[in-house]
Amino acid sequence: MTTTQQNLWNRISAFSLDAVDAAYPFSKRLARENAWSLNFAKRVIEEYKRFMCLAVSAGHEVTPSEEVDEVWHLHLIYTKSYWDDFCNGVLGKPIHHNPTKGGKSEREKYGALYNRTLDSYRAFFNEEPPADIWQSEQVRFKKAAELKKINTRENWVIPKPKFLGTSAAVVFAPIAILVLPGCGGGELLFGGLAAAGGAGAFALANRAREDKKKQEGDGLDSSNISVFDGSDDGGDSDEKSGGGFFDNLFGGGGDSSSSSDSGGGDSGGGCGSGCGGGCGGGD
Repeated sequence: MTTTQQNLWNRISAFSLDAVDAAYPFSKRLARENAWSLNFAKRVIEEYKRFMCLAVSAGHEVTPSEEVDEVWHLHLIYTKSYWDDFCNGVLGKPIHHNPTKGGKSEREKYGALYNRTLDSYRAFFNEEPPADIWQSEQVRFKKAAELKKINTRENWVIPKPKFLGTSAAVVFAPIAILVLPGCGGGELLFGGLAAAGGAGAFALANRAREDKKKQEGDGLDSSNISVFDGSDDGGDSDEKSGGGFFDNLFGGGGDSSSSSDSGGGDSGGGCGSGCGGGCGGGD
């Protein structure tokens, strides 16, 4: 970094998104709305600050990770903090967030910009971007296309059992046949519930076998493994979610109840920074 860039980073690093008099500060709202642990939310906020430093200093349009974009979306709602205090007071210029136009060319454009952003990150900060916040370009844009906003008061969120792979379809398809059409009365419903219970027991047993193999292979015993950690302020924990056991069982994370209309695949995906109304981005 140059002296000017270092001074900029010092100002950005010192900026707090949490108001000192807020009973429900920015970081806690970010964590709740994305089903993240508070510790993970605070880590993403730091990466958002780094992204904004790049937006001003990299010399090219930059594109955030999906997690960093969630911080950006939320910060934009705090209009005084974003435009007056942060952009004008800290960055010294407005940084705009504009929607993608969609289509294959936009997807390719923002994919390339995302990779360029990662390269600039390495050059500016002399370290690799954290992989749990800055995923590869392929993962980042595929995930963006699959995120949906839901109301957890009205809907159950059940993570897909990733560790079962294709066998999950064999186990769970009969359940759908039995209970989803709503036909056949109590016997079919009972059969579906029994099958669901059997599938759950199978999943638990399968996971236990895998954990045992992993522990044996790593030379660990059960006292070295912690799978039930629902802590919100989790110390050094790097897990996205405070969901504990079920997140570990089903491979869950913070995405099941978060939202983004970034899009992915050929429909676009990604977003960029626009400096002073110039370069564009998407959301």
